[in-house]
Amino acid sequence: MSALTNKKPERIWVPYGNVTKIAKALECSNQMVNGALAGRKTSDLAKKIRYVAKKEYGGQIIQSA
Repeated sequence: MSALTNKKPERIWVPYGNVTKIAKALECSNQMVNGALAGRKTSDLAKKIRYVAKKEYGGQIIQSA
């Protein structure tokens, strides 16, 4: 079994209102941003959303339970 299959997805928290701002900036839906920040999406757009959330919108990595 690969080490990648056991890794829990990274979750990112952003301050209130920033999900909508990220969605508008990257021209995607709020649902896509929420999925990317929760670690449920793995596309190139999701990777970009996570990067932008951390660098420009105050996103912080939180530990999964």
